[in-house]
Amino acid sequence: MLVVLPFQNLTGDPNKEFVADGMTEEMISRLASLNPEQLGVIARTSAMTYKGSGKPVSQIARELQVSYVLEGSVRSWGDRVRVSAQLIEAAGQTHLWTENYERSTKDILALESEASQAITQQIRVTLSPEGRQSTASARAINPEAYEACLKGRFFWYKRTEEGIRKGIEFFNQAIMDEPNYAPAYVGLADSYLMLAGRGLMPARDAIPKAKVAVKTL
Repeated sequence: MLVVLPFQNLTGDPNKEFVADGMTEEMISRLASLNPEQLGVIARTSAMTYKGSGKPVSQIARELQVSYVLEGSVRSWGDRVRVSAQLIEAAGQTHLWTENYERSTKDILALESEASQAITQQIRVTLSPEGRQSTASARAINPEAYEACLKGRFFWYKRTEEGIRKGIEFFNQAIMDEPNYAPAYVGLADSYLMLAGRGLMPARDAIPKAKVAVKTL
């Protein structure tokens, strides 16, 4: 079992918190899909409760009963982004691996794929065929679309009507920038379903919108 702790925002800009949160979510999603039978990854909801907690890694590992802890940080300037990550073995508090990845913002997906593959190699997890395919298929993406989608998820996770509707604006912006960007359509569908589920929009209006988003994938 592994937990990805919330990545730290070291950009110097509090308004870039969504970048660190988005990187955390992406790493959780990618690692969880690599080989579920050999590598279990703590869900985002549980991992994010440790954001800013100040708890030592040993305590977090005991509370979550994990063998490995991944810590990381995000820095960005201009059109460049640097992700620093370190993998810690909980039992011996041993740093197994640490690395810095720097890419253009348009190559952020390739950066995430490269980092997730390196981590699995360090903990000796054999990639499943699906995992190998996912790490090999990373492509360049419009940085504006990627950033808009991260902002959309950042507001979606607030679980408020204002946050969800703000998220929809950003997901739509991502689609305008990159019409084939699947995560943006998923975000739209999730947003309308949540609005309907919470009684914030009539289901007869929200469900068709969610279906259109999904069918566009």
